Amino acid sequence: VAAACRPRALQAPRALAARAFSASNTEDLEKAIDSDKTLRMARPVSGGLPDFVEHWTPALFRKVGAGLAAASAFAWPLAAYHEVSLLAPFLATGATALYWKIGLEDLKHTSSALPQNFPVLIHIRYILESIRPEIQQYFIESDEGKGQVPFTRVARSTIYQRAKGAPDTRALGTRRNVYGEGFEWANHSMFPVSADEVEARVAIGGAPGLQPS
Repeated sequence: VAAACRPRALQAPRALAARAFSASNTEDLEKAIDSDKTLRMARPVSGGLPDFVEHWTPALFRKVGAGLAAASAFAWPLAAYHEVSLLAPFLATGATALYWKIGLEDLKHTSSALPQNFPVLIHIRYILESIRPEIQQYFIESDEGKGQVPFTRVARSTIYQRAKGAPDTRALGTRRNVYGEGFEWANHSMFPVSADEVEARVAIGGAPGLQPS
């Protein structure tokens, strides 16, 4: 019985674990997991994944595959009577065959529990993870956000513009947060004073060569 347990059972509550280890076969264990999953989904949870992701199971994968197969079979007579394009049944059949191929391979996956629990659907996550850096860079990352190393996007753009001999200035304002903490600038004075009246430096220590005091 322990060999039939999937990694998902390790995250189940104690009541589910007790029922799982007392199950007589794998089918009883899957029913116990689906039952606990249904109970947990009945409770409203703020945020998290969409409902169809939470409810996706191998059984639902097979139902969707059966529906796709029926739709593909129904497309052939429609195409024969010119109700739909002749290309439609070929596309539907190809998509259905690809769906079943990927899903059955996921169900046989042994190195990770995610493909077994979310066949076909898990590949959407893999695709989004593969393009995550581009999404972060082009849609989420700010021009001067913290944590951009070694250069911010604005500094990098300035370097590119100067290297190409293009104008690197922006007229009529700036996008920088001039009121942010740590931002320094020089203001024009309405009543300027002589430079001699401004203490530019503060002397620290005694004669040259001695330690500062």
